[in-house]
Amino acid sequence: SQHCFAGIHVFTPSSDVLDEYGNGPRLVVLEPSAFSAYSRSSSTNQAFKAAEVILFKRGEQPRVKQNRLFFLAADYDSLNRLKDQGRTYLAWHSIVTDIENGVLNQDLAHLTQAKGNRDTAKKQFDSLV
Repeated sequence: SQHCFAGIHVFTPSSDVLDEYGNGPRLVVLEPSAFSAYSRSSSTNQAFKAAEVILFKRGEQPRVKQNRLFFLAADYDSLNRLKDQGRTYLAWHSIVTDIENGVLNQDLAHLTQAKGNRDTAKKQFDSLV
Protein backbone atom coordinates (compact mmCIF):
# COMPACT_ATOMS: atom_id res chain seq x y z
CA SER A 1 0.00 0.00 0.00
CA GLN A 2 1.12 3.52 -0.68
CA HIS A 3 1.41 6.30 1.83
CA CYS A 4 2.58 9.88 1.77
CA PHE A 5 5.39 9.45 4.29
CA ALA A 6 9.08 9.25 3.44
CA GLY A 7 9.46 6.97 6.45
CA ILE A 8 7.42 5.39 9.20
CA HIS A 9 9.17 4.93 12.54
CA VAL A 10 7.42 2.62 14.99
CA PHE A 11 8.66 2.75 18.60
CA THR A 12 11.95 4.17 17.32
CA PRO A 13 14.49 6.05 19.47
CA SER A 14 15.22 9.66 18.47
CA SER A 15 18.67 8.77 17.15
CA ASP A 16 17.12 6.46 14.52
CA VAL A 17 14.54 8.93 13.18
CA LEU A 18 16.25 10.51 10.18
CA ASP A 19 16.66 14.28 10.02
CA GLU A 20 16.70 15.00 6.31
CA TYR A 21 14.64 16.35 3.48
CA GLY A 22 13.21 13.35 1.74
CA ASN A 23 10.30 12.56 -0.45
CA GLY A 24 7.92 13.64 2.27
CA PRO A 25 7.34 13.89 5.99
CA ARG A 26 8.04 11.15 8.51
CA LEU A 27 5.48 9.46 10.75
CA VAL A 28 6.70 8.65 14.25
CA VAL A 29 4.55 6.17 16.20
CA LEU A 30 5.17 6.57 19.92
CA GLU A 31 5.38 3.47 22.07
CA PRO A 32 1.96 2.66 23.53
CA SER A 33 2.73 2.94 27.22
CA ALA A 34 1.58 5.11 30.07
CA PHE A 35 4.75 7.13 29.49
CA SER A 36 3.86 8.14 25.95
CA ALA A 37 0.07 8.04 25.77
CA TYR A 38 -2.00 11.10 24.95
CA SER A 39 -4.44 12.53 27.46
CA ARG A 40 -6.28 15.83 27.72
CA SER A 41 -5.25 15.93 31.35
CA SER A 42 -1.97 17.77 31.76
CA SER A 43 -1.04 15.55 34.71
CA THR A 44 -1.06 12.37 32.59
CA ASN A 45 -0.17 13.76 29.17
CA GLN A 46 3.20 12.20 28.54
CA ALA A 47 2.82 12.07 24.75
CA PHE A 48 4.07 15.63 24.36
CA LYS A 49 7.17 14.90 26.43
CA ALA A 50 7.91 11.71 24.49
CA ALA A 51 7.42 13.54 21.17
CA GLU A 52 9.61 16.46 22.26
CA VAL A 53 12.54 14.12 22.84
CA ILE A 54 12.39 13.12 19.16
CA LEU A 55 11.31 16.54 17.87
CA PHE A 56 14.17 18.53 19.35
CA LYS A 57 17.04 16.05 19.10
CA ARG A 58 18.31 13.24 16.92
CA GLY A 59 20.27 11.33 19.49
CA GLU A 60 22.57 13.93 21.02
CA GLN A 61 22.43 16.31 18.03
CA PRO A 62 19.83 19.05 17.60
CA ARG A 63 17.14 18.15 15.05
CA VAL A 64 17.08 20.56 12.08
CA LYS A 65 14.01 19.37 10.12
CA GLN A 66 11.48 19.47 12.96
CA ASN A 67 8.61 20.42 10.66
CA ARG A 68 8.96 17.11 8.76
CA LEU A 69 7.67 14.95 11.62
CA PHE A 70 4.15 13.76 12.44
CA PHE A 71 3.50 11.96 15.72
CA LEU A 72 0.95 9.27 16.51
CA ALA A 73 0.25 8.34 20.15
CA ALA A 74 -2.12 5.96 21.86
CA ASP A 75 -5.04 7.46 23.75
CA TYR A 76 -4.34 7.13 27.49
CA ASP A 77 -7.89 6.14 28.49
CA SER A 78 -8.29 3.66 25.62
CA LEU A 79 -4.93 2.12 26.39
CA ASN A 80 -5.94 1.56 30.02
CA ARG A 81 -9.26 -0.01 28.98
CA LEU A 82 -7.40 -2.29 26.57
CA LYS A 83 -4.95 -3.39 29.27
CA ASP A 84 -7.74 -4.03 31.79
CA GLN A 85 -9.72 -6.08 29.29
CA GLY A 86 -6.58 -8.02 28.35
CA ARG A 87 -6.02 -8.87 32.01
CA THR A 88 -9.63 -10.04 32.35
CA TYR A 89 -9.30 -12.29 29.31
CA LEU A 90 -6.00 -13.76 30.53
CA ALA A 91 -7.49 -14.46 33.96
CA TRP A 92 -10.48 -16.35 32.53
CA HIS A 93 -8.22 -18.18 30.09
CA SER A 94 -6.03 -19.30 33.00
CA ILE A 95 -9.07 -20.48 34.97
CA VAL A 96 -10.37 -22.51 32.01
CA THR A 97 -6.93 -24.07 31.48
CA ASP A 98 -6.61 -24.94 35.19
CA ILE A 99 -10.05 -26.59 35.24
CA GLU A 100 -9.31 -28.57 32.06
CA ASN A 101 -5.94 -29.72 33.43
CA GLY A 102 -7.40 -30.72 36.80
CA VAL A 103 -5.54 -28.03 38.76
CA LEU A 104 -8.89 -26.61 39.87
CA ASN A 105 -11.50 -29.15 40.90
CA GLN A 106 -14.68 -27.79 39.30
CA ASP A 107 -17.68 -29.44 37.69
CA LEU A 108 -18.81 -29.16 34.07
CA ALA A 109 -21.19 -26.29 34.86
CA HIS A 110 -18.34 -24.17 36.23
CA LEU A 111 -16.16 -25.03 33.25
CA THR A 112 -18.93 -23.99 30.88
CA GLN A 113 -19.43 -20.74 32.79
CA ALA A 114 -15.68 -20.01 32.78
CA LYS A 115 -15.46 -20.68 29.03
CA GLY A 116 -18.38 -18.31 28.43
CA ASN A 117 -16.71 -15.59 30.51
CA ARG A 118 -13.41 -16.18 28.71
CA ASP A 119 -15.07 -15.95 25.28
CA THR A 120 -16.96 -12.78 26.25
CA ALA A 121 -13.76 -11.18 27.55
CA LYS A 122 -11.97 -12.10 24.31
CA LYS A 123 -14.71 -10.50 22.20
CA GLN A 124 -14.61 -7.36 24.29
CA PHE A 125 -10.81 -7.24 24.01
CA ASP A 126 -10.97 -7.72 20.23
CA SER A 127 -13.49 -4.88 19.94
CA LEU A 128 -11.03 -2.51 21.64
CA VAL A 129 -8.13 -3.40 19.38
